[in-house]
Amino acid sequence: MSDVDQVLPPEPQGEEPTFHRCLKALHLTVALASQAHTTWLTVGYFITRNDNRFPITGYLVRSSFLTMIIELYKVLDKRADVFSLRLLLSLAAKEKIPIDMATCDKMVADMEPLWEKIKLLRHKAYAHLDSERTIASLLIETGNNAEDFESLLNLYEKCLTHICKSIGVRFQPLAEADTLIKNELRTAITAICEKAGYRYF
Repeated sequence: MSDVDQVLPPEPQGEEPTFHRCLKALHLTVALASQAHTTWLTVGYFITRNDNRFPITGYLVRSSFLTMIIELYKVLDKRADVFSLRLLLSLAAKEKIPIDMATCDKMVADMEPLWEKIKLLRHKAYAHLDSERTIASLLIETGNNAEDFESLLNLYEKCLTHICKSIGVRFQPLAEADTLIKNELRTAITAICEKAGYRYF
């Protein structure tokens, strides 16, 4: 079984959306969301255990948080002109792609409550994160927590893995890239801290 990007050839830009183009776009979107989530947790752990004396850590936390929210939202975006899971299922039906639509629809229904919370958080983050409002305060206000993000990512991964398996391609597990990013972040921040004579973790 091959990876999504290896088995599906690149398609010309500007053409009508197809199932394969949409699948590749969603693969990237979910991977970016997961990597941003890993960055947010890893750097946030450092700040919690130590402090926020290094400007780079504050920047990484805020930028990774925004990236995570944007990418998590995009997967179930309801607009018809963007690549989303909703469009993917519509294209699968149109192109007669052999996937279990009933199972996919059930998975989307399971995602909806968490996605609605992300939708609210996305609006609040865009409106207020550049002010003195903290990420923690926005999470409380919108009823979100770190477990919600991980749960939604797991649902996304489960659904895309199911779809990819149905058409004979491999969805690269999110944990593979996340582990590399976590290790690289720890190495980089350790180097910064040691340079400043400050112990990391």
